[in-house]
Parts: sequence; structure tokens; C-alpha cells
Amino acid sequence: MPKHTYQQRQYIKQLIIESEVQRFQLKEALAYIKAKSGIDLPNETYYSWRRIIKTGSLKRLNEYQYSRYAYLYEYFNRIEEIRKYQKELWETIHLNQNDGYLKKSCISELHQLTITLTNLYEMLPEYSSSLATRTSTTTENGSGSQQEEETTRPVF
Repeated sequence: MPKHTYQQRQYIKQLIIESEVQRFQLKEALAYIKAKSGIDLPNETYYSWRRIIKTGSLKRLNEYQYSRYAYLYEYFNRIEEIRKYQKELWETIHLNQNDGYLKKSCISELHQLTITLTNLYEMLPEYSSSLATRTSTTTENGSGSQQEEETTRPVF
């Protein structure tokens, strides 16, 4: 397998994920990766990287299940991401005052982002109170840290 830079590996992994989402067959996926990156992957390398992506997903899920902070960190990252999109849409509106269609499209997208953001904020108290209840119940019982970790897993 030829050596690829870190950026190339990350890009190829992203392209593999995109090809999975688009439900490409092997030949289509390899052609897609070649067209986007210019890198010709052997079949074995493609399957190897796909396996690595899948096991990486399992590791991430386990981390979210056992670490209340990892899940909250990602949760707040999504909120900040939506805020960033809102800011960019407002900048687009202000920079294109004379393009009515673009403004209407941006306002519609802002509305959808606001709904998404509101939903995230509405879910937060429920999640945090659930987390606090599980943590305080465990602490009151005087149990060990292993049981505390098990009872503070986020509910998916």
C-alpha cells in the first residue's frame, strides 16, 4: 500500500464514507475515489479502510455510552455548528441585498436552523436532569466508580 499523507488518508476515508452513503458498488466507489482524489486504491485497501472506519465508529459509540462528557461535548458542538451556519446565512443576506430569491432561500434555511436549534435546547434539560439523577442515585448508594460509569451512560 503506498504511503499517503495524513490529509490524504482523512480525505480518502471521507470519500469512502460518501460512497457508502451513496450505496456505490465496489467499482463505482473506487472510480468515485479516483475521480475526487486522483488516488487509485486497490480493492484490499478499500476494504481495509472500510473496516477501520466501521471499528472506529464502534469505538466512538462506546465512548459516548461510557463518558457523559464526550456526549455533551458533541452535543454542544452541534449547537455551535448551527449557530455558525446561522451567522453565515445572515452574512449572505447582508451581502446580497438585491437578490430577492437568495434572501428568501436564506431566510427559509435560517428558519429551519432555528427550529433545529430550539429542539436541541428543549432536549438539553431532559438529558441533563436524567444525567444528574443517575449520578446522584449512584453517589447516594455509595457504589464504586465502575457502577457510576455504567449508570451515567447517555440514553440513545
